[in-house]
Amino acid sequence: MSVTTASYVARRAAQKERVRILYRRALKDTLNWAVHRHLFYHDADALREKFEANRQVEDIELIDKMIAAGEASHDKWRHPDPYIGNISACFRDHIIQYNVNELGLYLRIEYLAIRK
Repeated sequence: MSVTTASYVARRAAQKERVRILYRRALKDTLNWAVHRHLFYHDADALREKFEANRQVEDIELIDKMIAAGEASHDKWRHPDPYIGNISACFRDHIIQYNVNELGLYLRIEYLAIRK
């Protein structure tokens, strides 16, 4: 294997990894925009079609440009308030109650145990 071939293979491997990471990040962010699964499936299929449409591209420079454009688009359209599921197991059996005064300051936080 020549040096050129080795560098080509290494660069393609790095590109494949960047595409994989971009796809996973975009897929997770799609779930932020459509929290309900029945809405998410349609958006996830559309996202997959966008990635599959460019699967056969072989030009390394074009692939780099497409990855950069995809990352820029993802950063532009990232959800400002992402959905966070179960934050921590320690709050699983508690309701957190915040009491706010007229200035918007938290006076106290009460943890109320859920009766089972």
